Amino acid sequence: MSGALLLPIAALFGWMSRQPVVPQPLLMLAVGGNLAWVAASLAVLFICAPSLLGVAFVSGQAAAVSVLAMLEVRGLDRIAAGA
Repeated sequence: MSGALLLPIAALFGWMSRQPVVPQPLLMLAVGGNLAWVAASLAVLFICAPSLLGVAFVSGQAAAVSVLAMLEVRGLDRIAAGA
């Protein structure tokens, strides 16, 4: 179910990746969504009692998404510098 819910987001990110200039509000939405994902992933680790494999998976996922958010912030900085 969660994978199906992420399909529209993946489509939006795919569309954004093909644009010569991505509108700043869309980038801000992407950054905010990814930071929320990282926060929710970390909350899962504290709220639930995942196995060692679960901790590794959720931590790895949070780390990967935080890298995406960092790259998106760099994109926002480039937009701000060019404006």
